[in-house]
Amino acid sequence: QNLDGVPGDNDDMSAMLSLRYNLFRGGADKARSQETAERIGAAKEEIRRIQRILEEKVQLSWNSLRTIRARLNYLKIHLESTEEVLQSYKEQFKLGQRSLLDVLDSENELFNARASLVSAQYNEIVSIFRVLESSGLLLDTLGIERANESQVNY
Repeated sequence: QNLDGVPGDNDDMSAMLSLRYNLFRGGADKARSQETAERIGAAKEEIRRIQRILEEKVQLSWNSLRTIRARLNYLKIHLESTEEVLQSYKEQFKLGQRSLLDVLDSENELFNARASLVSAQYNEIVSIFRVLESSGLLLDTLGIERANESQVNY
């Protein structure tokens, strides 16, 4: 009210814009602006490239884990059947229907089946850690705090 000495309401609005541009730099400001835009574009492309690599790594790790788990199921079944065969061969050996060599071969097969199963179980654990690592969850899962760059001693 009565802002400019005139009684009554005033509905005037005003805005002020200040622009500074150095005409004597010969386009250096524009070149710097273009260079900054190019750097931003390159950085965005690098982020997309790293993202694709990480997605591929997670997918490969997950597929590896699924394959190992399927193999584990097969190896467990194979171990059980090998144990049954060994028991059967031992009984047949006692009855004189199998040779000692057959029993020893069956024991060797059982040993190999157990070794394969243990190896596959180890591979499953490693594969689980790879999935966690590639998805960025390994440290959190293990309860390990991330070190800040300022805390790392080189």
